[in-house]
Amino acid sequence: MKRKLVAGAMGVLLGAAIADPTRAEQSELSVFLFGRYYDDGITAIPITQDPSEDERHPSYFLYPARMRIAQQMVMGDPSLLAALARRKIAVHNVLWVQTAANGGRIIYYR
Repeated sequence: MKRKLVAGAMGVLLGAAIADPTRAEQSELSVFLFGRYYDDGITAIPITQDPSEDERHPSYFLYPARMRIAQQMVMGDPSLLAALARRKIAVHNVLWVQTAANGGRIIYYR
């Protein structure tokens, strides 16, 4: 009996946590459990340490000229500006922008 009650409670909580695709906003429980979901084809990746110390990140983060080019690319694209605004990322923090294989964008920022 106790297992059925726990299973029923978990089903109700998970049902409330999963965002309905027809709704424009996620519930707070869904955001807490699964993180915020942006359906805009843009992935933002934070770079939290010095890229020269991390071999996983390309060395093009180290060049200020490339950072300026990436920031100009963002300033020229309204969809990228809107995506950064939704994620609360300032344009001057953008390090690099790449185009993914599926046509989406990948934004590296600090």
